[in-house]
Amino acid sequence: MPLSPSIPTSFVPRQPTDTGLRKQHSGANLFLVIASVVCGVAVLAAGAIFAYQKYLESVAAADAAKLSAAEQNIDPATVEGFVRLRNRLAAAGGLLDNHVALSQFLTTLENTTLSSVRFDEMDLQLADDRSAKVTMTGSAKSFNTLAAQSAAIADVPSIKRALFSDFDVDKTGAITFGLSFDLDSKSVIGNPAVAIAAAAQAASDAAAATTTDAAAASTTPPAAPPSATSTTP
Repeated sequence: MPLSPSIPTSFVPRQPTDTGLRKQHSGANLFLVIASVVCGVAVLAAGAIFAYQKYLESVAAADAAKLSAAEQNIDPATVEGFVRLRNRLAAAGGLLDNHVALSQFLTTLENTTLSSVRFDEMDLQLADDRSAKVTMTGSAKSFNTLAAQSAAIADVPSIKRALFSDFDVDKTGAITFGLSFDLDSKSVIGNPAVAIAAAAQAASDAAAATTTDAAAASTTPPAAPPSATSTTP
């Protein structure tokens, strides 16, 4: 006899249909693991920072204690003496650096002036920027000598805008003139190091000139004039 369709043919229960809930549950577990790892790393980093901060505070406290102990061993009178000495040295250095000294300029002028040129008067006016305006009067044997003197002065770096003027001929036939120029502040301020170097250089040049003159005198006949060709172009 045929069975009714409503009667089950087997008493074994059917397996439930998979609806994808297992995948969702697995993804949630993975996210929870990642979040736990990140949270653990953050906690460890915060702990490390806190420990390092405490270490720095302990080091700072130890250094402060050492500094305090060192300050207690310093004599205040000694410190005050060093401060006064520093102030005096600074003031002396300022005075030396700003002291007006024309030795370097006069040495340069002496080395630049030709033997057939003579300067009679000089007026120097110091400006606020420590440069100087120089006005001079002098005389030369001829216009050629004056031209050579002008070329020699033009080669001096510290002399700016040199101007020859007021030319005239005196009773002896010499050419009188006026000279004005600006002088660089480095040639006016008396820097000790520069002055010492200039003096040493001048002494060296003088010694070399003396040696050269002695050698020339030993090889040149006495009748020959020593500077006739060197001063007149």
